[in-house]
Amino acid sequence: MVKAAKSYQQKYEKIMGESGEDELWSDIERAIAEFKKKVEMGKADGYFWNMYFNLLRSNRLMFAGINKAFITGDMVYMLNGIYQENRFNCIYRNRANSGGAQTINFIEAAIAYSCNDYKLLEKIMPFEAGPASYGYSATYYNMVYAMTYHDDEVGKKAQAELSTFMEKKRTQFDLKLAKFFYDLYQKDVDGVNCGLQELCDLMGKCKWINEHIYGLDKDIQTLGKMVAIFIHGLYHIAMKFLEDSPLLDKIKMPEHKSFIKEYEEFNIEKNFP
Repeated sequence: MVKAAKSYQQKYEKIMGESGEDELWSDIERAIAEFKKKVEMGKADGYFWNMYFNLLRSNRLMFAGINKAFITGDMVYMLNGIYQENRFNCIYRNRANSGGAQTINFIEAAIAYSCNDYKLLEKIMPFEAGPASYGYSATYYNMVYAMTYHDDEVGKKAQAELSTFMEKKRTQFDLKLAKFFYDLYQKDVDGVNCGLQELCDLMGKCKWINEHIYGLDKDIQTLGKMVAIFIHGLYHIAMKFLEDSPLLDKIKMPEHKSFIKEYEEFNIEKNFP
């Protein structure tokens, strides 16, 4: 049984209610039926985004999938929960991002890696768009872009940007995240393993990523921090980047209750489905 399962289930039921999952599916069925009516009436546009917002509130899809995985032991539910939540979030958040910074999708790109959604990566981090030129997470984004598309030119530039970034006054998490990507591009396995562990230990304190994923509600954040989705994404980035390297077997999972080893054992067994 997953180490964090009991405490997660208790927290999930406290926040979502014992019938939280049933209510979610009822909301989905009700929303789809209402949406079909609005389409027939020619009034679907405004309702569409209201429907999305309701389904996305409190990260219910992802949390329900994780909870179901913990109850049944079937990690497909966790995979699908993350997959659906991230796809819906990308549609909702990018609906009005015309002309905006492409770095808005950096966190979603990491989450896409966590559930092996490479088709989504092609849409939110398209090769044709090239590297980002601005935005706080541009240095991270550009290195993920370089590793995703094996673009050495972008990779070398991103490596220099990360090196400069690490000389600045930043939070411990942000500096260690930069070091993780730097080490991964260098294929420094010891650095990567150390980085994954340190980042997992610090993940709960990373305000900008946690608020982006879970919003400002403290209860929802507490539940979200019990499963380090973002760190799972970093682990998958490392595994994918080194998949053809003899170094792959040397990548270690971080030791932390928020890092669900059973989920990664499932991914490895199924070849990251």
